Amino acid sequence: MDLEEIKSIKRYQKYFKRLIDLEREEEMMAQLNEIRVLSGPERQRKGRALLDLRGKDAGAGLGGTYLVRLGGRGKLPDTQISVGDLVILSSGNPSGREEHAVVHELTKGTITVAYQTLPPHYVYGRGVRVDLFANDVTFKRMQEAVGKLKPHQILSDLLLFHREPREENEKQQEVLTYSNSQLNSKQKFAIEKCLQSKDLFLLHGPPGTGKTTTLTEIIYQHVQAGKKVLATADSNTAVDNMVEKLMKSGLKVLRIGNPARIHQELIPVCLDYKIQNTEGFQSATAMWNTIHELKQDQDKFTVPNGQNKRGLSDQEILKLSKKKASTRGIPIQKIHRMANWLKLQEKVNKLVEEAKKAEDEAVKQLIGQSDVVLSTNSAAGSEVLEPFSFDISVIDECTQSVEPSSLIAMTKAKKWIMAGDHKQLPPTVICKEAEDLYLSLFERWISGYKEWSVMLEVQYRMNSEIMKFSNRSFYGGQLVAAEQAKNKTLNDLNGFMPPDEQYDPEKFKILSSNKPISFINVEGKEDKKEGAYSYFNMEEAEKVKQVIEALLFSRVFPEDIGIISPYEGQVTLMKKMIDIEGIEIKSIDGFQGREKEIIILSLVRSNNKGKIGFLTDYRRLNVALTRAKKKLIIIGNENTLKDNKYYSALMKQIRQSDRSVLVND
Repeated sequence: MDLEEIKSIKRYQKYFKRLIDLEREEEMMAQLNEIRVLSGPERQRKGRALLDLRGKDAGAGLGGTYLVRLGGRGKLPDTQISVGDLVILSSGNPSGREEHAVVHELTKGTITVAYQTLPPHYVYGRGVRVDLFANDVTFKRMQEAVGKLKPHQILSDLLLFHREPREENEKQQEVLTYSNSQLNSKQKFAIEKCLQSKDLFLLHGPPGTGKTTTLTEIIYQHVQAGKKVLATADSNTAVDNMVEKLMKSGLKVLRIGNPARIHQELIPVCLDYKIQNTEGFQSATAMWNTIHELKQDQDKFTVPNGQNKRGLSDQEILKLSKKKASTRGIPIQKIHRMANWLKLQEKVNKLVEEAKKAEDEAVKQLIGQSDVVLSTNSAAGSEVLEPFSFDISVIDECTQSVEPSSLIAMTKAKKWIMAGDHKQLPPTVICKEAEDLYLSLFERWISGYKEWSVMLEVQYRMNSEIMKFSNRSFYGGQLVAAEQAKNKTLNDLNGFMPPDEQYDPEKFKILSSNKPISFINVEGKEDKKEGAYSYFNMEEAEKVKQVIEALLFSRVFPEDIGIISPYEGQVTLMKKMIDIEGIEIKSIDGFQGREKEIIILSLVRSNNKGKIGFLTDYRRLNVALTRAKKKLIIIGNENTLKDNKYYSALMKQIRQSDRSVLVND
């Protein structure tokens, strides 16, 4: 079924629910494969496992589930595992066939999981390992969002192109007062256009054009007009970028999310931090302390479980205790102990209810006092935000979100503003059968609702030579480099001292500091480790190391350098070879939305057949070429790249420009 052929919201829901299920199953398989291939410490470093824990019984959960609480020595390491995720517990060497558990609670030092059936005995010992099996929470929230569409008639119609977006009845009469005095004319035009829309607006922000800056002003103007805003993005990093800018604009900002995944400087606007100063939370904390004491008291008595109560109901136990009578062979002393346990449990249940109510009131108060609430797309569907609705839903970096992920936030609002760049990387989709998810909602809407989209054109990041290829190839030549960026080279970098050509010709040639782009031609050898999927190239890694040595010799700060590659195998190799604090080494995907003064790009592929595989994803190439501000150094094999039209055009530009240089190794 093709999305373009879908004419009813019921079929739309069926279409996306199937894709979500396919992607969920594929993620489970991917996690199983990774469990088999990677060691435990490698999985833990990636945030997908917790090692060397000790488990203990944590009682019964909802629906009669069995709770197990696990902790290590002190604080748990940073992890991708969240409440609601599916996990598998093992005694250290998981097979993948273990019974699944669901994460019930996560604190700084413990993780509590729930089993549907009696847990395996080893979870109560030492050396327990927890592995992420699927980020089930996000998949569930996507399914829920798709399922909620029917009452949202306007959104449903827009999704299927059954109506045109509406304009506000009253046009903006007053001249806007901007919180940011540095906005350019196109950014101001975008803001005004957005305010005119009643339903949707699309902000297309190519690299370095100030997309998030413009989006921040859009949010500010809607708040000034009395609107309540929910702002989201697919990743925590993108959300934190918005939070940082919004804090500077003076708005009352509230960040929802796990503090462990939020930038430390932004913790003061975090819900978990702010709630501690509320009367409701302090009252709830006192109640939780009392609950803890009552539970300790319960340990002195007998739990009325199946074996102990022998079919008696809780009420029968209390009555027998009052009458001081025994039954079914249960001694009176045991009945008294079970009755005392039940009386304490009744107090616990009442206090839990009151504590939760006090916490809910505190959350409600904080959200009510905030101008903008920010979270990831997934967290917008959390229990915390479940009771709330908003006037505006703003989604940044929305081209990295699959359509159902965007809908989680969108179903909570009446107007939808999306910002992104469909010429950069699409959402991450691992299931081939679900590859229709690559097409983001932003990309669908920008082709159907062009009148309500604006592309920003002045870029403030790159030297104009670095910008040139992407501008021609992906943006129709519409981008213009700002005055303060267009002529900046390595020579303008603070602290940089260019190598002397006479005394160090090799370093002088390899850096070519007056040229914004260098291509270093290396006839290396692409390779793969046995059983691995990703390529590496030792010769290119050695050349990267030489470039780094030349840069550091020239007094460049490590923090100004980024090293990127399309291949994880090359990233891993370079991290081992270049262990210098401050230098970031990442995949291209991991660098989207980022920038550095200097970027070194290792292309890796090197063969006589012109096979470049992964490199033919030109959106990834666009990202790679637009991360550098003053100097872009590309390392690759020209002979391997020459038969591809994009790379051939790039090489032609480098050869013909007097502001680029080709260095043969």
